[in-house]
Amino acid sequence: MAKPKGHLYRIDTTWAALEPVSEKSGETGYFTEIHCSIAGTVTVKGRGLWVELESGATGTSYIDPATGEAHSGNTASRGLFEALPSTEVAFVMIAGQTIYGHFDQLKSDATFTGYAYGTNYKTNY
Repeated sequence: MAKPKGHLYRIDTTWAALEPVSEKSGETGYFTEIHCSIAGTVTVKGRGLWVELESGATGTSYIDPATGEAHSGNTASRGLFEALPSTEVAFVMIAGQTIYGHFDQLKSDATFTGYAYGTNYKTNY
């Protein structure tokens, strides 16, 4: 579980997510930055995550650019595909690297050491 230090959260091997913004809305906060201090792989779930897939790869966790809906089968061609918010996307990071985005959940593979900046502010997504 992420350990809060103000708005900084230590990333470890269990899924970390922020608390709901309000009980009524059920919306949660999100992480906007991931900072790597020891190289490794961080896995995230979120919005607007793009992944390069080969032709014929299973695309059911990604959005079909032709329809705007989830793929129903394999990809027709190689290209960049947007991951569904529930899809796990892994990033190999080196020490000193920072990535930015809208990450709803994140965790380390036990080799990665780093911190994430989180906010509990309501989003416009």
